[in-house]
Amino acid sequence: MKKLMFLAAAAACGAAFAVESANIVGYNSSTLAAGKYNLVSIPFAGVSGGTQKLTEAMSGTWLGGETYEEGDNIRVWNPAGQSYTIYYYYTDDTHQWDGWYDMGGSYYFDDCVENAGGLEAGFNFWYQSKGSVSPTVTTSGAIAPEDDVSITVYGGAFSLISNPFPVAFKPNDSKAVDWGNIHAGETYEDGDNIRIWSASGQSYSIYYYYADDSHQWDGWYDMGGSYYFEDVPGNENGIAAGDVFWYQSKDAKGTNHTIKFYNPTK
Repeated sequence: MKKLMFLAAAAACGAAFAVESANIVGYNSSTLAAGKYNLVSIPFAGVSGGTQKLTEAMSGTWLGGETYEEGDNIRVWNPAGQSYTIYYYYTDDTHQWDGWYDMGGSYYFDDCVENAGGLEAGFNFWYQSKGSVSPTVTTSGAIAPEDDVSITVYGGAFSLISNPFPVAFKPNDSKAVDWGNIHAGETYEDGDNIRIWSASGQSYSIYYYYADDSHQWDGWYDMGGSYYFEDVPGNENGIAAGDVFWYQSKDAKGTNHTIKFYNPTK
């Protein structure tokens, strides 16, 4: 379950946010599946429009522990290396050092070299819940100020993608997203794939980009090639704000391209 809210700039809603900002600010609240893998995105920039720290961008109820095996995990995908960096939520009886740490327990998430510059809007990760109670996660910040944001898709590889703007979007809507130099095909095996995770079922729904010589029916289709993405039951509103999906490029390895998301407030 997700709850998405926006408020006007702090000048109009200062009592609610107690920040100075010329940007539209808001939050996205989600209830995750207990004891399972969930995909989470932070579809916000910092309140000033730049990057933000994880501790600024995310709050919630999660299970802590003194070791990686005990505490809830965050797994951040590295598309270039096709590997994960893993963090966990540490806590002990004193609660003096509670927080997200690297897998070895030595550094806060925000202090690790790869995160020191802050997180861009659209930052995403796997959240592995270790408990029996569904954790809640609230992400917050401002809508990224750019007219559009480009994200790199790695050729011949898997990239974990999410909309950097906190709105739902329809994959076949060219006003919402430009897929760039997409690799199309007449079958699922040929065309680039999108894989959408179901936390409740712990499984994927797979779609691919269809095109033929006529280009009359180009677009994202279900795996069987029978229905446009948006015509599949449950997909009428597109991919929800804060949702994350795998993008599998069928291009040659190293042949990267960018996809562009458009700012809905512009």
